[in-house]
Amino acid sequence: MSQTLQPRRRQAGLTILEVMVSIAVAAILMTATVQAIGIGLGYDSRFRAAGESDAAKKGFEDRIRQLISKAYLNPVATDDGSFFIASQGALSGGESTDNPDTLTFTVIGDSIPSALRTTADDTQAGSDNFEQLNEQYGPQGGVSEISLSPSAIGTAPETSGTFIRRQTPADSDPTQGGRESLLNADVTSLRFEFYDGTQWIGTWDARQQATKRLPACVRLTYRWKNDDADSTLVISLPSSDVTTDNPMTAGGG
Repeated sequence: MSQTLQPRRRQAGLTILEVMVSIAVAAILMTATVQAIGIGLGYDSRFRAAGESDAAKKGFEDRIRQLISKAYLNPVATDDGSFFIASQGALSGGESTDNPDTLTFTVIGDSIPSALRTTADDTQAGSDNFEQLNEQYGPQGGVSEISLSPSAIGTAPETSGTFIRRQTPADSDPTQGGRESLLNADVTSLRFEFYDGTQWIGTWDARQQATKRLPACVRLTYRWKNDDADSTLVISLPSSDVTTDNPMTAGGG
């Protein structure tokens, strides 16, 4: 009597080869996931850094716009307590040159420094502090002298960037006075240009004009640290009477 051969049934479970293949696939997937997470974190970090840089640039531009837009000149020809002077480097003899990187000017209506708004005036300590601040900043109000420059006056500090010098009230000497501080450490170069009603020019010194006048606009080109290209900011001067119909070249200045 013949016997019928039955096919061998496969044992339940995984073979060693299948386990190895599964481990390899899992490793590939894990590596890809880790790389994707790393790329995502890298993009997020760069986006955050770019956002912080853009916010810092906007803060710098807002401060510069706030200062320059308040530029003021006393129209009285004999008054030497107000000025608007472009120079290359900090003023020494008051000369104005091409490609200026320093702007020295007078403003009216500038905000009072926050340090002067937080002094307690009901205590002896507050009174002493007020006297010290008054000595440092001068009496507040009226016309202030502002200087913006990538070069500090006197001994060069260890830090670099853009410096601001403020003196209140302004005097007749635009080369010195007041208190200087670092405005922004990330702005390493400045270049000022001025619109005279017909074109952009690279010089301006109101003291040398027959009639003292402000430019219609100031164009600032600056370089943010680690940027590959310059940034440009155009600021209108509300106190200026220079227009295309009344340009500097035809306005007696």
